[in-house]
Amino acid sequence: MANHVTCALCGAPVIFEPKGDERRFQCQRCGNYNLTGTAESILRDRPIQNRGAVSGWIRRQNSMGVVPKIDNDRVNYLRALTKPTFRERAEQYLLAASTRSGRLDQPFKPATIDLVGISYSDDPNDLAVLLGYLQEEGLMTSELTANGDRRLTPKGFIAADELRTRRAASTQAFVAMCLNDEMEEVYDKGIEPGIRNAGFHPMLISKKQHANKIDDEIIAEIRRSAFLVADFTEHRQNVYFETGFAIGLGLPVIWTCRKDHIKALHFDIRQYNCIDWQNGDELAKRLKLGIEALFGHGPVDAD
Repeated sequence: MANHVTCALCGAPVIFEPKGDERRFQCQRCGNYNLTGTAESILRDRPIQNRGAVSGWIRRQNSMGVVPKIDNDRVNYLRALTKPTFRERAEQYLLAASTRSGRLDQPFKPATIDLVGISYSDDPNDLAVLLGYLQEEGLMTSELTANGDRRLTPKGFIAADELRTRRAASTQAFVAMCLNDEMEEVYDKGIEPGIRNAGFHPMLISKKQHANKIDDEIIAEIRRSAFLVADFTEHRQNVYFETGFAIGLGLPVIWTCRKDHIKALHFDIRQYNCIDWQNGDELAKRLKLGIEALFGHGPVDAD
């Protein structure tokens, strides 16, 4: 039976159900997450201060098909989260608004509690700054009704479409990962099918025949890619380098790491949404969802 309380993370109304030694929460603002009893006690005694960052992070996890589990260790991770850039927050809002508009002329309420969460906003006043920007850019109308309803403009719908495809002009996804026998199986069963089933071609440099310097080939192939999949299991230096290079080019990065290696991630990348997997089959499913959450389904048919 569902029960009604307030969210330990943001204070919004939630429905929860028991799930073993934890509870499954459905929060109007944060989305869906599992919370252990001890973690909930910690959060209620010492509430989260960076609510916008936490709600946005959980919403992004949900968009990739992930219901995060929050235990004692994850509480400290949540407290360290920071918000993405203003532009990314505006883009996340625009994508969500375009998705809920079934018709081009359909108005919607622009400051619902779920949109506050999706946009990493602390509260409706924080969101109002994003709405002002979208209106000034001609992507959203001013208020249409006494209730404050708005609509995306044609320019807004076009911008949302371009956001979904702007990095997908290439069909290639570059893969940065540890290259050893154990991880090769993870690539074959998890990463490669996850990318292909999402409609893109994976590029793992060790599987490419070439006569050039390996570093030159890596840089060239990253430049040719729509995005990069970075798996940090084993925490190899090449993965950090290739990921940094992709970020410098402005390429989207999908972050993955085997669950038992998550705690060793470098502090400066822990703020990013990371798919934490336990086996190749799980990784394949969640990676596909993560790619499609960013781009929609790609143009390549799975083999």
